[in-house]
Amino acid sequence: MRRPLTIKAKLTLTIIAMFFVFVFLTSFTTYNLYYNNLISYTNRQIEATSYQSLNNYEAYFDNVIKVTTNIQERINNSEITDEKEQLIEYLDDLKSLREEVMSIAIYDLQGQLIISSSNYNNNYDITLSDWFVNAKNNPLINVFSRIDVVNNETYAFTLSKQVTYGKDSKKGIAKIDLDFTDIVTLIDRTDLGEGGHITIYDKGYNVVFCSREYNEQEKELVKNLVLGNDIITLDGVEYNLFLSTISKTTWKVAIFTNYENVSSVIWNFLYAIILLAITISFLFLIFINLLATSITTPISKLQNQMANIVSLDYIQIPKEEIKGSIEVEALADSFDKLLERIRSQTIKLKREEAEKHKSELRALQNQINPHFLYNTLDSIIYLIDKGENEKAEEMILALSKFFRISISRGKNIIPLSKEVEHAKNYLLIQKIRFGEKFNYSIDFDPQLNKYYTIKLILQPLVENAIVHGLKEMQGIGEISVKAYLSGDLIKIIIKDNGFGILPEKLEEIKKSLNDNKKQNGVGIKNVYQRLKLYYGNQADILIESELDVGTTITIIIPSQEALSDEEK
Repeated sequence: MRRPLTIKAKLTLTIIAMFFVFVFLTSFTTYNLYYNNLISYTNRQIEATSYQSLNNYEAYFDNVIKVTTNIQERINNSEITDEKEQLIEYLDDLKSLREEVMSIAIYDLQGQLIISSSNYNNNYDITLSDWFVNAKNNPLINVFSRIDVVNNETYAFTLSKQVTYGKDSKKGIAKIDLDFTDIVTLIDRTDLGEGGHITIYDKGYNVVFCSREYNEQEKELVKNLVLGNDIITLDGVEYNLFLSTISKTTWKVAIFTNYENVSSVIWNFLYAIILLAITISFLFLIFINLLATSITTPISKLQNQMANIVSLDYIQIPKEEIKGSIEVEALADSFDKLLERIRSQTIKLKREEAEKHKSELRALQNQINPHFLYNTLDSIIYLIDKGENEKAEEMILALSKFFRISISRGKNIIPLSKEVEHAKNYLLIQKIRFGEKFNYSIDFDPQLNKYYTIKLILQPLVENAIVHGLKEMQGIGEISVKAYLSGDLIKIIIKDNGFGILPEKLEEIKKSLNDNKKQNGVGIKNVYQRLKLYYGNQADILIESELDVGTTITIIIPSQEALSDEEK
């Protein structure tokens, strides 16, 4: 036979299991939050740095392109030979205003120098140069050459553009040599991590500039990305690759930011979490052992004290076998010896609860009569004020019959037929008051003559149908009351063709039936509570309503519970 565990063992094992689940979930959640936040923050930083670099390049190229635009505007419709000195001075001014401009020259399409800035030297045939050929063949765009190192210190490239000059719109090629050194310096200062670098490509993916020794693997990675950013691996190192086109040029800039540091930080954080979790778990094991001991010791003492209850008046009853820890089984044995005395107290409590049940039922019952009496007396006063004394007299007679049934010699249980007659008297009273505004009909199955019910369950619902459904409606209202036997259930249906109830209001009414915190007066909730108190869960009230069609309320009473006229 397996020896049952002690409370201490069960408590310790359970709490340890829960603790390890908690530690795992906490560690897992913390790691994921840290990981996601770190990745998100790093990506935002990389993206911000990349866009800042891109903006610097775009601002630089926007400025140099403006130089060609200014030159074109100056020489347009101007005879260069006639204004040579003024134009040289203009070109020199452009150089001084734009620090990146190293020299400016304008050639005709045959390669002959027309004009240039001061100190410009040219000792080779420019007609075979790429910058000249490309500008000549592409008259509408700015042509950028490869960025090269000049004098081991200066980075430079050539911008060429086809221009027109003179009144007869002659064509020529403007050549501007530009200093790229400041941009290269700015690139070097940008923190891209170890191995991080920037490469600029032309539209054919030829390398225009690379801030470090170029790796041919880069080209395929850049071609596959096209535009945007992605995490790539180059030479076994993870990089964040950002690729974009430099506006107003055909160049693309690829920014490689080292991503290895992120992985290193994440792994270090994971190791720290694991070490912390192990340390906390070890300390927790010591703590839970001390806690379990402090909890089980008082229980053991309580076990010994409960054994003394045996000395009280005691009648032996069969013991119920209870499975559990050693301490719990011992406590259960002592508790069985108390059970007989508890049973006698239970019988007494049940009697008291039954009396309380009757008191609650009468209290709910007594809420109805004053409510209806006030409304009826108002109706009689209304008729007298109108001078309709005969109708007032008829209403008083109906009221007399109504209260005769309502009082029922103090009984709360009356024949079901009397309850229906009670509702009929109420309808007669209201019919006198409202005249042709509504009609009513009552269909009572004779099979129900042998059944009884708690009184005043129909009148409040009929009253609701008139007050809330028909009172203000246009046309003639219809109210029908139908009572019949359906299997083991008695069903009483009150139906009207009034305004109906809004869906949200109907839902609120249904929820309020079982909500004791909401006090809705003496209406449907009162009837519902009395039915539940007297007949139990088998009794119910169903509410169906449709706007501009009407409302149907069904009372359900178990027929077996309604056979006796004796109050429970």
